[in-house]
Amino acid sequence: MFRVGQRVQVDDALATVRYIGEIPNTSGLWLGVEWDAPQRGKHDGFHEGVRYFHCSVPNSGSFIRPNPAKVMTGRSFIDVLIERYKPATSSAAAADDDTAGYSAEQDVGIVHFGGDKSIEVEMVGFEKIERKQKYDFLEFLYTQMLPRCSVPNILLHHASNRHLDRLHEAGLTLMQVANAGVPGEIKRISPHIQDLNLSKNLISDWAVIAEITSQLEELETLRL
Repeated sequence: MFRVGQRVQVDDALATVRYIGEIPNTSGLWLGVEWDAPQRGKHDGFHEGVRYFHCSVPNSGSFIRPNPAKVMTGRSFIDVLIERYKPATSSAAAADDDTAGYSAEQDVGIVHFGGDKSIEVEMVGFEKIERKQKYDFLEFLYTQMLPRCSVPNILLHHASNRHLDRLHEAGLTLMQVANAGVPGEIKRISPHIQDLNLSKNLISDWAVIAEITSQLEELETLRL
């Protein structure tokens, strides 16, 4: 799961794995890491007379346990983007927020009681009910029906994340981005990003930056 040279995140602190192995007089594996913030370190990889790894900044290293629950590894750019900019999951909240063009005065309907329509009651809120039903259906479609169909994952991703096609600014600071994901997926799902912040992530290779930005032909500003 872990490898030397890999970028990891512990709480809000970032580090690079420099060593994976055992330490005498202890049990289990350890990760020797070099922290981006040197003040978190305790040594430079030289511990109790043994050189385990080297640090580029003095005393910026330490040992930590490789606990997956605490030591976070990277995720793909598109998975992080979808999580960061996912729409509201509550259909009721979405319907309430969708107020463009809504008129309370016009949102009136007539309900008749009795077979001869002898009782007539005026009610308000028909348009909002219709909108909520629309969101209920879309939520059911994306969360229940499409996953059961034999639809390729890439098409399912695209169908349920159409809103990302209109995204022009993306702030993904400290969100464990480590790779570009499936080739061409960024361009298919969110090709119009012009301003991108990828600072404080887990990218360890400039080739990953190139792979991400090459799919964003309209990109003007990149923050690292």
